Amino acid sequence: MRKATPTLPTLKWLALAVALPAFMTGAAQAQYALKNVVQPTDPIIASSVNSPATENVKNAIDGGPAKYLNFDMANDAKTAGFIVTPSVGSTWVTGIGIETANDGPERDPAVMTLEGSDDTVTNYADGTWTLISTVNVPAVTNRFYTRSYTFTNFVAYKSYRWTTLQTASSNGCCMQVAEIQLLGTALPKNVVQPSDQIFASSVNSPATENVKNAIDGGPAKYLNFDMANDAKTAGFAVTPSVGATLINGLAIETANDGPERDPASVTVEGSNDDTITNYTDGSWTMIAAIPNIPAITNRFFSRTFLFPNVTPYKHYRWTTLLTALTNTCCMQVAEVEFLGSGAPKNVIVPSDAIIASSVNSPA
Repeated sequence: MRKATPTLPTLKWLALAVALPAFMTGAAQAQYALKNVVQPTDPIIASSVNSPATENVKNAIDGGPAKYLNFDMANDAKTAGFIVTPSVGSTWVTGIGIETANDGPERDPAVMTLEGSDDTVTNYADGTWTLISTVNVPAVTNRFYTRSYTFTNFVAYKSYRWTTLQTASSNGCCMQVAEIQLLGTALPKNVVQPSDQIFASSVNSPATENVKNAIDGGPAKYLNFDMANDAKTAGFAVTPSVGATLINGLAIETANDGPERDPASVTVEGSNDDTITNYTDGSWTMIAAIPNIPAITNRFFSRTFLFPNVTPYKHYRWTTLLTALTNTCCMQVAEVEFLGSGAPKNVIVPSDAIIASSVNSPA
């Protein structure tokens, strides 16, 4: 397999940008208001049944003061927590809100973890989980007191597992919490549509499997023969008709055959040049490089990749540097989605109250 030239920023699958400073999370999600992504009707699974009937796990996300009490933390010998699957679908979570319960401050969580999974889970031990964050919670005597903690995360998940590893002090009883909020957003929306202007990296494609299929919203694939023997690259440039957009992710769907043709390393670039008439036109800025995409046999399977970006662009260029295996044919993809929002708008208007630093100005 041909080596790709390293390009920054580089994001690693299942460890996407975890080493980035915390401020990048706020910057990357600035255009999306962080909200609680869980609600009382969401499926929730306790770590055990060791709770009173009236203080069970559902209270952890009920939006009220009733508490979740679990006796498994007696003498800090075990852990306690729950799994929740937001009904809104895959979400991008970068924070936790935690509210203390009514009594016994020694029972409050002091060390908690949040993990994510895309598996279908039916009990607390089910599935493969990836650690998102470990949070240390200072002890307080305040009851019904909510604190929020943010962290860097660039992976969306379908389900989350929240676990208390340690309570505020060793106690012969339990762990308690009034409320847990998972702070984030639903996945950003696709900013491109089938009618958008798109330019292939070459004309080396079958007529029925041309570049327009890459953003057609259906299963038809874009097939490009330039990747034969991994000697070249293949991709396209697209101009969203909605105007300048701010993207923080890609969704890439595998095509119908030949898993060896799937993209294994891709880049996405942005440009604000006024005239883009082909794939090589314009001045481009690297937004993200996504290497080491795991090979899969699943067909018509979409995977999401999130990354930090704070610059809106008018045009995007998507390029495959490597395919899953060296092959004498090509690169193929069923669909590429550019996940983001419209460019941020000016939030002030001429009628807003304004105060000068001094009166030292002409009238």
